[in-house]
Amino acid sequence: EAGRLAGEVKVLEEEEKGVRGKLQVARDSCGNDAMKISSLTKELAELKQTNMEKEREKSGYWISLHDDISDREAELTTLKSRADDSRTEIQKIQSSFRDIDAVRSARETTAGELATRREEETARRQTLHLARTDREEALAALDAAREAHRAVAANHADFAALRRDN
Repeated sequence: EAGRLAGEVKVLEEEEKGVRGKLQVARDSCGNDAMKISSLTKELAELKQTNMEKEREKSGYWISLHDDISDREAELTTLKSRADDSRTEIQKIQSSFRDIDAVRSARETTAGELATRREEETARRQTLHLARTDREEALAALDAAREAHRAVAANHADFAALRRDN
Protein backbone atom coordinates (compact mmCIF):
# COMPACT_ATOMS: atom_id res chain seq x y z
CA GLU A 1 0.00 0.00 0.00
CA ALA A 2 2.83 2.39 0.72
CA GLY A 3 4.12 1.64 -2.75
CA ARG A 4 0.80 2.36 -4.25
CA LEU A 5 0.52 5.53 -2.18
CA ALA A 6 4.04 6.47 -3.15
CA GLY A 7 3.09 5.87 -6.77
CA GLU A 8 0.01 8.05 -6.40
CA VAL A 9 2.08 10.76 -4.69
CA LYS A 10 4.53 10.51 -7.58
CA VAL A 11 1.64 10.83 -10.04
CA LEU A 12 0.25 13.74 -8.03
CA GLU A 13 3.66 15.36 -7.97
CA GLU A 14 3.91 14.91 -11.72
CA GLU A 15 0.44 16.34 -12.11
CA GLU A 16 1.41 19.15 -9.75
CA LYS A 17 4.51 19.81 -11.87
CA GLY A 18 2.31 19.80 -14.96
CA VAL A 19 -0.22 22.08 -13.29
CA ARG A 20 2.59 24.32 -12.03
CA GLY A 21 4.02 24.40 -15.54
CA LYS A 22 0.62 25.21 -16.89
CA LEU A 23 0.23 27.81 -14.12
CA GLN A 24 3.60 29.30 -15.06
CA VAL A 25 2.61 29.30 -18.71
CA ALA A 26 -0.70 30.88 -17.73
CA ARG A 27 1.09 33.44 -15.53
CA ASP A 28 3.52 34.20 -18.33
CA SER A 29 0.64 34.43 -20.73
CA CYS A 30 -1.25 36.56 -18.25
CA GLY A 31 1.83 38.77 -17.76
CA ASN A 32 2.20 39.08 -21.51
CA ASP A 33 -1.49 39.82 -21.81
CA ALA A 34 -1.20 42.36 -18.98
CA MET A 35 1.71 44.02 -20.78
CA LYS A 36 -0.27 43.94 -24.01
CA ILE A 37 -3.31 45.36 -22.18
CA SER A 38 -1.13 48.08 -20.65
CA SER A 39 0.42 48.79 -24.04
CA LEU A 40 -2.95 48.77 -25.79
CA THR A 41 -4.48 50.94 -23.02
CA LYS A 42 -1.64 53.42 -23.44
CA GLU A 43 -2.00 53.29 -27.23
CA LEU A 44 -5.78 53.72 -26.93
CA ALA A 45 -5.28 56.74 -24.63
CA GLU A 46 -2.84 58.23 -27.16
CA LEU A 47 -5.30 57.56 -29.99
CA LYS A 48 -8.10 59.13 -27.97
CA GLN A 49 -5.89 62.16 -27.28
CA THR A 50 -4.93 62.39 -30.95
CA ASN A 51 -8.58 61.98 -31.93
CA MET A 52 -9.61 64.74 -29.52
CA GLU A 53 -6.90 67.00 -30.93
CA LYS A 54 -8.05 66.19 -34.45
CA GLU A 55 -11.65 66.82 -33.42
CA ARG A 56 -10.60 70.16 -31.93
CA GLU A 57 -8.66 70.99 -35.08
CA LYS A 58 -11.58 69.88 -37.19
CA SER A 59 -13.97 71.77 -34.97
CA GLY A 60 -11.71 74.80 -35.18
CA TYR A 61 -11.50 74.35 -38.92
CA TRP A 62 -15.28 74.11 -39.21
CA ILE A 63 -15.73 77.06 -36.88
CA SER A 64 -13.18 78.99 -38.92
CA LEU A 65 -14.85 77.88 -42.13
CA HIS A 66 -18.25 78.83 -40.71
CA ASP A 67 -16.83 82.24 -39.71
CA ASP A 68 -15.39 82.66 -43.22
CA ILE A 69 -18.74 81.74 -44.72
CA SER A 70 -20.51 84.19 -42.39
CA ASP A 71 -18.01 86.90 -43.31
CA ARG A 72 -18.49 86.22 -47.03
CA GLU A 73 -22.28 86.23 -46.62
CA ALA A 74 -22.09 89.56 -44.77
CA GLU A 75 -19.80 90.93 -47.48
CA LEU A 76 -22.17 89.65 -50.17
CA THR A 77 -25.13 91.26 -48.41
CA THR A 78 -23.21 94.53 -48.19
CA LEU A 79 -22.27 94.34 -51.87
CA LYS A 80 -25.88 93.56 -52.84
CA SER A 81 -27.02 96.54 -50.80
CA ARG A 82 -24.44 98.75 -52.51
CA ALA A 83 -25.52 97.40 -55.89
CA ASP A 84 -29.16 98.22 -55.06
CA ASP A 85 -28.13 101.70 -53.93
CA SER A 86 -26.11 102.12 -57.14
CA ARG A 87 -29.07 101.00 -59.27
CA THR A 88 -31.31 103.49 -57.46
CA GLU A 89 -28.73 106.24 -57.99
CA ILE A 90 -28.41 105.30 -61.68
CA GLN A 91 -32.18 105.46 -62.04
CA LYS A 92 -32.21 108.91 -60.41
CA ILE A 93 -29.43 110.06 -62.73
CA GLN A 94 -31.23 108.63 -65.76
CA SER A 95 -34.39 110.40 -64.63
CA SER A 96 -32.40 113.64 -64.31
CA PHE A 97 -31.01 113.11 -67.82
CA ARG A 98 -34.55 112.56 -69.12
CA ASP A 99 -35.65 115.76 -67.36
CA ILE A 100 -32.66 117.63 -68.80
CA ASP A 101 -33.42 116.22 -72.27
CA ALA A 102 -37.06 117.29 -71.92
CA VAL A 103 -36.00 120.82 -70.88
CA ARG A 104 -33.42 120.93 -73.67
CA SER A 105 -35.99 119.74 -76.19
CA ALA A 106 -38.48 122.34 -74.95
CA ARG A 107 -35.80 125.03 -75.17
CA GLU A 108 -34.76 123.86 -78.63
CA THR A 109 -38.42 123.96 -79.66
CA THR A 110 -38.76 127.44 -78.13
CA ALA A 111 -35.48 128.51 -79.77
CA GLY A 112 -36.73 127.12 -83.06
CA GLU A 113 -40.02 128.95 -82.65
CA LEU A 114 -38.15 132.15 -81.78
CA ALA A 115 -35.88 131.72 -84.78
CA THR A 116 -38.94 131.18 -86.96
CA ARG A 117 -40.59 134.28 -85.45
CA ARG A 118 -37.38 136.28 -86.02
CA GLU A 119 -37.26 135.11 -89.62
CA GLU A 120 -40.95 135.98 -90.04
CA GLU A 121 -40.37 139.37 -88.36
CA THR A 122 -37.33 139.99 -90.57
CA ALA A 123 -39.33 139.03 -93.66
CA ARG A 124 -42.21 141.27 -92.51
CA ARG A 125 -39.81 144.18 -91.91
CA GLN A 126 -38.24 143.64 -95.31
CA THR A 127 -41.72 143.53 -96.85
CA LEU A 128 -42.67 146.73 -94.98
CA HIS A 129 -39.42 148.37 -96.03
CA LEU A 130 -40.04 147.37 -99.64
CA ALA A 131 -43.64 148.55 -99.34
CA ARG A 132 -42.48 151.91 -97.89
CA THR A 133 -39.89 152.21 -100.63
CA ASP A 134 -42.54 151.34 -103.23
CA ARG A 135 -44.98 153.80 -101.60
CA GLU A 136 -42.36 156.55 -101.50
CA GLU A 137 -41.52 155.87 -105.14
CA ALA A 138 -45.22 155.82 -105.97
CA LEU A 139 -45.79 159.10 -104.06
CA ALA A 140 -42.77 160.61 -105.79
CA ALA A 141 -44.18 159.41 -109.13
CA LEU A 142 -47.62 160.77 -108.15
CA ASP A 143 -46.07 164.10 -107.17
CA ALA A 144 -44.20 164.13 -110.48
CA ALA A 145 -47.43 163.26 -112.30
CA ARG A 146 -49.27 166.06 -110.43
CA GLU A 147 -46.50 168.47 -111.34
CA ALA A 148 -46.66 167.29 -114.91
CA HIS A 149 -50.46 167.58 -114.82
CA ARG A 150 -50.19 171.08 -113.39
CA ALA A 151 -47.60 171.90 -116.00
CA VAL A 152 -49.84 170.47 -118.70
CA ALA A 153 -52.83 172.33 -117.21
CA ALA A 154 -50.76 175.50 -117.04
CA ASN A 155 -49.66 174.86 -120.61
CA HIS A 156 -53.28 174.35 -121.62
CA ALA A 157 -54.26 177.54 -119.85
CA ASP A 158 -51.38 179.36 -121.52
CA PHE A 159 -52.28 177.83 -124.85
CA ALA A 160 -55.94 178.75 -124.37
CA ALA A 161 -54.92 182.28 -123.39
CA LEU A 162 -52.74 182.53 -126.48
CA ARG A 163 -55.53 181.32 -128.61
CA ARG A 164 -57.81 183.86 -127.23
CA ASP A 165 -55.26 186.48 -127.70
CA ASN A 166 -54.63 185.46 -131.31
